[in-house]
Amino acid sequence: MDLTDFGFGSFGALFSFFAGITALVQLGVFVLLILILLDLRRFLRDGSSLMGRVDRWLARQEESN
Repeated sequence: MDLTDFGFGSFGALFSFFAGITALVQLGVFVLLILILLDLRRFLRDGSSLMGRVDRWLARQEESN
C-alpha cells in the first residue's frame, strides 16, 4: 500500500521519496544537535571556557612583549 492507493497517482512515488529524504535529514540534524550538546557539556565541565582561553592567550602575548 502506497500513496497511489489514495489517488495521488505517479506523484505519490515522488512525494514518498522526498518524505524519506526529509526524514533522514531531520534525523541527521537531531543526531548532530545531540553531539554538539554533549561536546558543549564536556567543554563546560572541564572548566576551560573560551573566554578563559582567550585571557590566558592575551596574558602570554603581553609577557612575550
